[in-house]
Amino acid sequence: MPRKLPNIIITGTPTVGKTTTCTQLISLASDLAPSSQNPGSSPPPLRLRHLSINDLVRQKGCHEGWDEEMRSWIVDEDAVVDEVEKVLGVGRIGGEDGGGDEEKEEEEGGWLIDWHACDVFPKSWLDLVVVLRCTRTEVLWDRLRARDYPEAKLQENLDAEIFGVLLEEAKEAFDEEMVVELKSETAEDVEENCERILQWIQTWRENQRKNGGDTEGSE
Repeated sequence: MPRKLPNIIITGTPTVGKTTTCTQLISLASDLAPSSQNPGSSPPPLRLRHLSINDLVRQKGCHEGWDEEMRSWIVDEDAVVDEVEKVLGVGRIGGEDGGGDEEKEEEEGGWLIDWHACDVFPKSWLDLVVVLRCTRTEVLWDRLRARDYPEAKLQENLDAEIFGVLLEEAKEAFDEEMVVELKSETAEDVEENCERILQWIQTWRENQRKNGGDTEGSE
């Protein structure tokens, strides 16, 4: 069964605005309300949820220790994938090959996954990959400096953004139509990005309803 709402990963170099985008998008979605004049004709509210992988790594211990030089956890990607699978509810009943007679329950979806990497997750778990970009190096430099990153970590992230490393990883790991590159340098950019993503979610849900894949609000 398809999920009720799409799962989206918001990715990009540190400080490009991933968490801010997720937070504002959830707020924007929660402001949507059914029409007071004809509530039955309006779709149900968008129940989006934020999943910060950085928080998950700390809370669930998905790491192999602390890197003093980079001042960050050494992430255990396999452990991260296992924990995200539990959160998303994407586990397949009957095993990895889909065997067994039980039917998989419909997924709720609506997760906004917030992390600097995306290519560790199976394609089937996601519906959209948003790569935020900040190509103005002076803006990115100031943001990274503000986090008091060590020089090696600061330069590594700056180089990754200049050469579009995360965008290329996304394009290699996912179908072209799943990957969207969005500029994220100003507050106005963030607002426009959230509106664009929200419109995409609404279109996705409408298409699911037309195809009979969304039973939410159909009673």
